[in-house]
Amino acid sequence: MHINTHVAIGIILSLLYYKFIDNFLFNTILIFCICFLIDFDFMLSKYVKTKNHRILPTHGLFIYFLFILIFYIISLFGFYIPIILFIGIAGISHVLIDCIDWGIGLLSPFSNKIFFGILPKPPESIINEQSLRKRQCWFTTTYYKSKLLLIIDIIIFIISIISLIYLNILFWWYYLIYFFFLTIHLLEYYKCIKYKQNKLS
Repeated sequence: MHINTHVAIGIILSLLYYKFIDNFLFNTILIFCICFLIDFDFMLSKYVKTKNHRILPTHGLFIYFLFILIFYIISLFGFYIPIILFIGIAGISHVLIDCIDWGIGLLSPFSNKIFFGILPKPPESIINEQSLRKRQCWFTTTYYKSKLLLIIDIIIFIISIISLIYLNILFWWYYLIYFFFLTIHLLEYYKCIKYKQNKLS
């Protein structure tokens, strides 16, 4: 899913943490950031044969289940550190929501297999395309053609707004980040439409 949707999920999880678990501000913001910063592993995608950052370990379940396991193990010894648990939950939420569009390498680093995904897989011509503009436009336009993905995006956004209103409206500034990424995606979509029109004219 697009990064602004991960931001919205980060809003929900961090507000739940702040309200019901611990109001330590640093931890709250850390949970919020982890939910979407995972996607910045795209900078390492050049090291992947398929150039798909979603088969990197950061997009697999293993790392985040490890956080949850660590939380429960240290809890047995009387050390209750909920931030460790929520880091795991934030990571798992990111991975699971990415199962919807193009799927995800759930078993990374043990397998590169992509699981799930409702959108068509990019053809070899797109994967090997040298033009970043053409590659990006294929993904952007394919994403925005899906009404289901847009509905999911809107639903998650609405839930995040409700969470903000009922849990802590002082975190309104989260939406500066949400709309920043949304604007980037919409501008990219607009540029891709214009690019396609210019190619046809």
